Amino acid sequence: MLRIHDAYIIVNRMYLLPQLLHAQRHLEDWVIRLLNEYTPTKWSRRLHNEYFIPGFGPVLEPPIYDSDARIYILDELTIPETNLDYSFLEIPSNWQIRLPRTDEYKVHFNLRSHLFPLGALNIILSCHFHSKEGKNVKDFIRFLTKITSDRKGKRRQSLKLQVDKVGFSGAPSQLIDRAFDVFRNALFKNPRKSISLARKHSPDHLLIDIFKTTPHLKHEKHEREVLGILRLNPNYERLRVPRAEQDLGLYEEDWFLMNNRCFLLSQNMANWPREGKLKKSVRRRRGLSWNFFKVVEFVQFEKLWLSYLHSRLQDLSLKMRRADNKSGEFLKNLFKANYFDDSLVTLAYYLPSMHENIYGGLGKLYSVLSQKAKIDKGRNLFYDTRQNFLEQLDSWKPGVKKLLDVLPLSN
Repeated sequence: MLRIHDAYIIVNRMYLLPQLLHAQRHLEDWVIRLLNEYTPTKWSRRLHNEYFIPGFGPVLEPPIYDSDARIYILDELTIPETNLDYSFLEIPSNWQIRLPRTDEYKVHFNLRSHLFPLGALNIILSCHFHSKEGKNVKDFIRFLTKITSDRKGKRRQSLKLQVDKVGFSGAPSQLIDRAFDVFRNALFKNPRKSISLARKHSPDHLLIDIFKTTPHLKHEKHEREVLGILRLNPNYERLRVPRAEQDLGLYEEDWFLMNNRCFLLSQNMANWPREGKLKKSVRRRRGLSWNFFKVVEFVQFEKLWLSYLHSRLQDLSLKMRRADNKSGEFLKNLFKANYFDDSLVTLAYYLPSMHENIYGGLGKLYSVLSQKAKIDKGRNLFYDTRQNFLEQLDSWKPGVKKLLDVLPLSN
């Protein structure tokens, strides 16, 4: 029977926060100052001493998870000739998360967030699962279902986590809700009014990196158990098995499986250490897990923003069709009233092609993840809406051929 001893698990939920990119008048002054001052530096990890999320933690520059697998480091995705950059500030929480004590396994939870100046907030709950005796697959799947919500966002029978610092006791999905409330109150001048733009978020996503099993996990031999973990289905005996994406790994023994809610992987576990040297190896493998997670993040970011930009351009096109006044001043006022500024126009122009700068192993991973998330469908829908918007605009102001031509009209 397959038993799981060590795994690293990342649960995340990404919120769309367009106000970080445009309509910044809704933000607190210190947030605007932070966004204006922040310049991503690839190899440093500085503490921004004057910036602190009250009740959560300090603002840091992101770590670089270097390893012997440098092909897996995601290059910075910049937008040409602008100060816009796909990067994030990391805010680790100072919350001590406790859960009921059990002798069956050891789990240590950490909570952090990634704040993207391009307009998103990712709240991330991670943990290292360790069981000396090993848990069977059905019990491991039951553990996974307790730390995430279901497809409709409803809580399952969950672990009860406790955070004394903020007086919290509840499910992991509720902990993510509480963390978002802390950020909402810290970032916005009027949190209740501003929440209307922040209600759109990705569903809870799981990344599961299996470190050690007995016997060694082989996809061909344990394919149904693996698929049960991917689908969080303890009744996996009759599941239909898809092909693993084995060409994404560094070693022949590596394999990857994914759907739109879960990314499951296992890498070479032949040299996994005994208990005495566990900590160092977990730290190294955890770094690889976070490098893979960067692509998961980008796919979520891309999907949320493509949907948002589609709805914004669709709304503007509708208002332009209904308008009688076609003067340049009216058009400018219409853009301003809808927070349609240079930053938004520029992101709308470059976002669909940003993924082309993801290379190597992560480029392959992006191709598979984006297919599962149906990014092409969202991108094509956005292209159609953008073209309709430009045609509508061209009837007002002849000469508008691409989205960047809108910039002089909105100033």
